[in-house]
Amino acid sequence: MRTSRWTAVFAVAASQHGAIARRQIRTCGVDEATFTRRVRAERWSQPHRGVYLLPGSRWTSTTRLSAALLAVGE
Repeated sequence: MRTSRWTAVFAVAASQHGAIARRQIRTCGVDEATFTRRVRAERWSQPHRGVYLLPGSRWTSTTRLSAALLAVGE
């Protein structure tokens, strides 16, 4: 079941050019401790408070825009 939760996280992030908000990750069913461990282990970047960029994602202008929109709650 955990795998399907992470599959959902990656699908959401892919639709947002690699960016995802912490609230979206929780909505996918990933608990806070599991999320924190994975972010630290894989060194996800955090362009804005509460917004993360998946490892291996390209930092493009579209990604920047998506991350900024997530940061303000869009």
